[in-house]
Amino acid sequence: MATIAEVRAMLAEFIGDKTHSVLAKVKSVDEGKLLCVLDDDGTELYDVRLCPIAGATDGVVLIPEVGSFAMAMKIEGTEEYMVVSCTKVAKALVKVGNQTLKGLIDELFDSIKAIQLNTPQGPTTGHVDGGVAFDNLKAKFDLMFG
Repeated sequence: MATIAEVRAMLAEFIGDKTHSVLAKVKSVDEGKLLCVLDDDGTELYDVRLCPIAGATDGVVLIPEVGSFAMAMKIEGTEEYMVVSCTKVAKALVKVGNQTLKGLIDELFDSIKAIQLNTPQGPTTGHVDGGVAFDNLKAKFDLMFG
């Protein structure tokens, strides 16, 4: 029967370099290309993906904050890395089909602000009480899901 150390050694040999991971500092982010540069103790990793499939447009993408730390793993069968987690998220992009979470939130706030209520004095127009509060909330959502 194999010892624990022997089992670990066999597993490491079987897995090889497939699970190579790096914990590094986020140096820069290109949100348009969904790429970032990581600094692993002075060694820079360029074109680290923020989503697993290059050119993918659907799904959830976390944009790491510059200066935070990110865990990146090699993409199977390549020498490329992808961020799988980060200590600080600057923004989250959520898209399913042709709908984005930001677009839906914008529609929601615009619809709430456009509500007309019937009163004994006639319909209200132009605002809902707390319109400024809704504008502030919308601005916060824009920062988070921009």
